[in-house]
Amino acid sequence: MKRGDMERRMTDEVGRGRSRGWYHGWNVVGACVVAQVSSLGLTINCFSLFIPHWSAEFDVPVSTLALAITLFSFVTAFLSYQIGILASRYPARWLFGGGIALLAACHLLISQVGAGWEIIALYVLVLPFAISFTGSIPAQSLVSRWFAQKSGLAMGLTATGMTLAGVLFPPVIVHFLPLAGWRVIWAGMGVAMLAVTLPIALLAMRDRPDPDDPAIYARPPDGHAQAAPSAVTLAGIVRRRNFWVIMSAFLSVQLIALTVAVDIAPIIYSYGGTAGAAGLFLSIYSAGSIAAKLGSGWLADRIGNSVPLALTAVAGGTGAILLAVPDTHPLYLAGVAITLGLAGGAWTLLASSMLAEFGPVAFGRAFGLAATFSPLPTLAPPVVAWIHEASGSFALPLIGLGVLAFVAAGAVMAFYRAPGAAPAPVGTATPG
Repeated sequence: MKRGDMERRMTDEVGRGRSRGWYHGWNVVGACVVAQVSSLGLTINCFSLFIPHWSAEFDVPVSTLALAITLFSFVTAFLSYQIGILASRYPARWLFGGGIALLAACHLLISQVGAGWEIIALYVLVLPFAISFTGSIPAQSLVSRWFAQKSGLAMGLTATGMTLAGVLFPPVIVHFLPLAGWRVIWAGMGVAMLAVTLPIALLAMRDRPDPDDPAIYARPPDGHAQAAPSAVTLAGIVRRRNFWVIMSAFLSVQLIALTVAVDIAPIIYSYGGTAGAAGLFLSIYSAGSIAAKLGSGWLADRIGNSVPLALTAVAGGTGAILLAVPDTHPLYLAGVAITLGLAGGAWTLLASSMLAEFGPVAFGRAFGLAATFSPLPTLAPPVVAWIHEASGSFALPLIGLGVLAFVAAGAVMAFYRAPGAAPAPVGTATPG
């Protein structure tokens, strides 16, 4: 090799970073998963397991305690857009470190409450801030700055943190709750966050790759043009047709997903099924949802976001219509659960689509705005239950949700337009 060629090669390697070796971005993904699992484990995924104990000990109706989740959801949605802006402007260690510390404090405070209203107050006044700073918005915003390639897979892995807590925690809590009591469990989780989750976040999280990090994922694919980094205003986001097309698919799937999460037991009972059948359905559905989060990200990396978005809506719509059939045969229910689980990539594709549309500079703002709509699907479960109470059948609302999802899939295929340029360089500084 000539000396000039060697010098150019060395200069290119220094400028682009090493192309091989372990990429720290995967450590960032892992830390984000740990943070989300810790934040959602007891507070959301096991909330219903603690309600009977709180209701009996504090003499508070279950319906009153359940308001904690409803109010928490709306406060969290109200914070989402601002959290997205903060996630783009401030170091991830500050956000996650502060959020985990606040979350640990909230767990310790819940372990010491003396009345039901104190639990509701913590869920409304403290927990939304703690979970917002450790949840999907800052996590996906951070990951978007580390991956110009394999971003769909990275975001899919990150999104599993939202579901993984629901797989891991309930059986553990069911086992230990009668042995240790709910106060010990909440206090122990708070201590574990300070001893384990917080150090992991502080050690693993960096805002973007260093020059000497392997560049295979941080560097855009060869031949992909780079868009100039720019901040996008709120008005600029809502004027994008793609934003609303993406949201139509996402919300249609979430309407079905929340209906399944809340109403699946009453639905199966109305068909003559048992609690065991409902539990098995949820297990299969959760496993399918995790697989879908990873698979949809992998697919988005290869063919873009529009087709996976449409397929996700079709899977959700098909599952909802199949669920309207009053059949409790185990194989049939398993097939329905798998079909619905295939729609579990909605959050992954929401993140991947927003990154492709707005780039890493404006991703936090756009994803935060999208998350503000997330409480709307929570209206579906009570409406579906009310229609059943009035008509005696779940079929009509389930078929209606299925048709809505098919319409959204059609809108994606008809109106979604691939972004004209690739996302901005991963290492670009964000506006301060």
